[in-house]
Parts: sequence; C-alpha cells; structure tokens
Amino acid sequence: MSSFQERSIVKPLHTVGKDCPYNETYLFERDFLPQHLTVTIERLLRTAGAWKVLDVGCGSGRLIYYLRERGYLAVGCDISFHAALMSQQIVGAAEALPFPSDEFDFVVGISLIEHLTPILGEVFVDEAFRILRPSGGIFLVTPNYMSPMRIIKGAKWYGYQDLTHVTFYTPMTVRKLLLRKGFRQIRFTFPSHTDSTADWTLPQVIKLMPKTVQKLVNCVLISSPLALLRDSLWVSASKCEVLT
Repeated sequence: MSSFQERSIVKPLHTVGKDCPYNETYLFERDFLPQHLTVTIERLLRTAGAWKVLDVGCGSGRLIYYLRERGYLAVGCDISFHAALMSQQIVGAAEALPFPSDEFDFVVGISLIEHLTPILGEVFVDEAFRILRPSGGIFLVTPNYMSPMRIIKGAKWYGYQDLTHVTFYTPMTVRKLLLRKGFRQIRFTFPSHTDSTADWTLPQVIKLMPKTVQKLVNCVLISSPLALLRDSLWVSASKCEVLT
C-alpha cells in the first residue's frame, strides 16, 4: 500500500511570498479556529511542559495570539506573503523552516501537510524534527482520508473542496511517516470535555440537534477511537531522544 494518497496535479503549489496562491480571499474564507482545537493544543502544551511554540502555516495568526495571551512564547511562519502581513509573522516554507536547530518545544501544523506533495511533506517532518528540542512535540491537523464522509459525500467531501490540497493521509500513513522520521508516542485521541463547542465539520443533521447533544458528540469524536473516523485527523507525537 502506498504511504500516501495523492491527487493528480500539474505542479506542486509551493511558491513562496507574493506569488503564493494563498491570498487574502483564501485566508479570509478559512479564518477560524475552533474552541475544542485550541483547548486540546493548550492541554498538550501544558502536559509537555512546552513554552516556545512554532505555528507552521500560521495563516492570520489566531493560534499564535491565543497562545500568547496565555503566556506562551508563540511565533509563526507562512508560505504566503499575505498571511505573514496579517499575522505579523515571517514568510517561510514548511520544507525550509527559517529557524535554528533545537529551537522550539512544540511545533503545530494545522491544515498544513495536505498542501504539500508527499516528498515535501516528508521534508517538513524532517524540518520539524530538526528545530524541536529533545523530547519536543508536534501536533498536526489534516483531512482524514479514512473518514466515511469521504465515501458518502464523494466529490463534495470537505477535503476535496480546497484545490490546493494535494496529499491525503490516513491514521496509518501519517503514523508511519512520523515513526520513520524519528517521532514516538503517537496518538490520535485526546481528553475532551462536553463544554467544548461543536466542530464546524460536524454533519448538518447534528448541528441542528440541541447544544448538549452536539457537545457530547464532539467529546466522543475527540477522545474515543471514533476519532480515527472523523473528517479531521488530529495527531501528536514526541521527538525521540537519540542516545549517544
């Protein structure tokens, strides 16, 4: 089995700076950060004792400022010149992170790796490993190719709606990628509380249900094995220390 699922494309969309396809319209349409996601990330940081955090593909910078308000030293980079202006961060490609080695406690990549070709995705994970301190952590969010909704919705599946998505992962393929690059303690489920607001990717029928039901469904889809079937795949891992 192939270690990835790739859509046919004309060329990789990895132009850096002003010519990057991720312009103001693209960023505005995707300028959201669900509460349950930020709560999960912050809980991971606290558990790991992390303080210095890099958000790769930071977009408008919502996560950066959320974390800064809570005392973290959060910085970001984005391939898009427009995103760098919006977030007041720097222009930088995921496959060539402009930071020294062993610089960060944690690396976050939300809706990032699906925009990279398989080769560039591997290079990005290498780069994340390089800039992380020993025992540092990584957290990725990407469309889940194993989601039943992909089969049910077909061409209307949310992962297919963004034409800049060029690579799709399953829990198994992203796990293999992280293991191959030296990461360990890989997990796909996370503690959750029913007070988190509902995920924007929940089916419309669930969004019409009472808020308490929505929150319960959200909790189950984050903290139970059903997370492996959710549209949005969350994965965290830790940098394995090399013994010398």
